[in-house]
Amino acid sequence: MIRKIPVEPIVALLVALFVYTALSKLIDFPKFSGEMHNQPLPRWLTNILVFFIPASEMILAVMLLTKSVRLYGLLFSFALLLVFTIYTGMILLRSFDYIPCSCAGIFSRMSWSTHLIVNVIFTTLALLGFLIERRRQEWFAS
Repeated sequence: MIRKIPVEPIVALLVALFVYTALSKLIDFPKFSGEMHNQPLPRWLTNILVFFIPASEMILAVMLLTKSVRLYGLLFSFALLLVFTIYTGMILLRSFDYIPCSCAGIFSRMSWSTHLIVNVIFTTLALLGFLIERRRQEWFAS
């Protein structure tokens, strides 16, 4: 049954999400960099994340579009989205001294609660996509 569920709509949504957010960050990189440096994170980590996040989003989009590495792209998408979801949850739980903002594009207009819901939806889609693709590859391998 699961081998008949198409993974392509999930892949398309994830690619759209990652390309949109990466381009939003890169188009106004000074703003994104400044907002990232406002995060409650060690400066050395922020210096890495400023480049790592948009680059990883673009790499994930390419991986998702490449059938030979799509399974890994879905797994890494799930991992990245899970980290963002946990971080958003920590913000809502007031785990930090202040509430930062470094959201890109339309996401900057969302409340943190809405952001958490969107993150949970995309994280769930990435996991579902991974499970479907893994099952499909197992089925075709047998």
